[in-house]
Amino acid sequence: MGIEKECVMCGANFTTRSNKATSIYRCEACHSDKKQNRIMATYTKNLESQVVSLEDRVLRLESMLDTTVEIMVKAEVMNQLNHTPVVLDAVEKLKIDTEKKLMALNTRLVGMTGGHSFNKKKKKVKK
Repeated sequence: MGIEKECVMCGANFTTRSNKATSIYRCEACHSDKKQNRIMATYTKNLESQVVSLEDRVLRLESMLDTTVEIMVKAEVMNQLNHTPVVLDAVEKLKIDTEKKLMALNTRLVGMTGGHSFNKKKKKVKK
């Protein structure tokens, strides 16, 4: 029913499916192999392009994260440095207030004891 031809790839004789087939040069097995190879090549090419795309995305994300973390760290350092004088000022004010209170207490103590200190050793009385 078909035309008898010789496969250009393997050299085997084969019969085409139609009587008018003049553009068929490969047997069914060679045709299937070539088609399968073409499909696999396309699939591999697509897969490789997807891998490259993913690698590019990962590199962009790494760069973005590096930049973001660096900016966040700088911002937090600046924030802490801006708040440090406020904290130091509060500590300094607390120190001055404490010194004033200690001076006031010392003045009251001296006034109450008539200028005597409590740290003098007491003489023991013999019995």
